[in-house]
Amino acid sequence: MIVISGASGFIGRRLAARLIAERPATELRCLVKGKDDAFGQRGEKFLRSLGIQPLPGELVSGSGLEGLRSPDLLFHLASNTHTWERNHDCNDIGTKNLIRALQPLGPHNHVVFKSTVAVMDNRDDLDKPLRFDLQIRGPPLSRYGMTKLRAEEFLKSEAGQQGFRLSIVRCCTVYGRDPRPNSLFDVLKQEVLNQTVASRLNWPGLTSFIQVDDLVSCLLKIADDPPKPGKARTYLIATESRTLQDVARLLYHAVGLSYREVRLPKAVWDILRQTHLFCRWAKNCLPPRMFNSLWRFNLVVNPVFHCDTSQIANWFPDLKPRRMADCIGEMFSSEAPDSHVWQERGQPCPRVHLEWELNRADKAVRAPTR
Repeated sequence: MIVISGASGFIGRRLAARLIAERPATELRCLVKGKDDAFGQRGEKFLRSLGIQPLPGELVSGSGLEGLRSPDLLFHLASNTHTWERNHDCNDIGTKNLIRALQPLGPHNHVVFKSTVAVMDNRDDLDKPLRFDLQIRGPPLSRYGMTKLRAEEFLKSEAGQQGFRLSIVRCCTVYGRDPRPNSLFDVLKQEVLNQTVASRLNWPGLTSFIQVDDLVSCLLKIADDPPKPGKARTYLIATESRTLQDVARLLYHAVGLSYREVRLPKAVWDILRQTHLFCRWAKNCLPPRMFNSLWRFNLVVNPVFHCDTSQIANWFPDLKPRRMADCIGEMFSSEAPDSHVWQERGQPCPRVHLEWELNRADKAVRAPTR
C-alpha cells in the first residue's frame, strides 16, 4: 500500500496520476486537507476523476488519521508552503502526528519526505552552489524552513529507533502548469502581463528550478531505491539555475511581449545584497508578513537557493530534464494539468478537466496587445 499526504496539491496530484497509471486505486491512500482552499478542492476533483477517493484529515490535530495502517511506501508531501503565514505547525507537528498514526513502522517501510532548500537559507558561503551534503550550522531564517528542519530531524530520529527507511528530498523552486495561487510563478505571470518595473529589473540572485513532472519522476525513482533500514539519505533536487530576470524574460517571450530591461548598477545591487545579513536580525523583530517580504527579496538579490545541479545526473542517469526555455509557455496554457497522463493511457481527459478549463477561463487575464 502507498500513502500520499498532500495528494491534492501541486505535486501530489501529479504523483497520484503517475501511480494510478500503473496500479489499482485500491493500493493508494490519498490524504487531503479536511477544509481546503479552492486550489486544493480542484485537486480533490482531479483525484476523483482518477478513480481515487480522497481521505480528508488534519495533520495538526490528528483528526481523520485514525484507522490508517502502516504503508509499504509513504510520500509525505503535505506542508504549509505559505511562507508569509505565522503558523507552520503542519510541517513539524503534522509530520509527528502522521508518523505516529501510521505506526508501527519498520524495515519494510520507506518514507519519502519532501523537504525544502529553505532549511539551508542561513548559509555564509553564498559564492558557492548549495550541495546536498552541506552541514547546516545555523537555524533557518524563515519559520517555514525551521519547521521543515524540525520535521527532518524528527524523521531521522524515528527512522533510527523504528528501523524504517527514510529519503529526504530537499526541493528548490518547482514550476509547471497551474501553479498554486500566490506562488512565485503565479505572481510573476501577473507582473509580466502588466509589464511592471519589477518584472523588468536586472535581478542578480540565482535560484534553482525543476519542472514538476521531472520532480515526480525523481520521487518515483527515489521510492524504488530506498536506503538501508534505519538509515536516511538526503537528496537536493534541481536541474537548472536562473535569475528572476531570466525567468521574466522567458515569460515575456512566451506571451509575445517585448522585454524592456530596467537596469540598476552593480553598486546598488552590492548594497542590496546586505539584506542577507539584515534577515538574521529581522527574523525575530519584524511581523511575519513584513519579514517574509524581506526574506523573499533576499532570495532574488542573493544566490541563496543556487544549487549544485551536477549531482542529479548521478542520481538519475535516465532523467532527461525539461528546460524552462522549452516549456515556460505551459504557464499560460489552457490545457488542464496532468492531461498528458491520460493521453499516454489512450483515454480522454475526465470531465473534471473541462471544469478546470472553464474555471481558468473565468479567471484568465488577457495579455495586453503590442
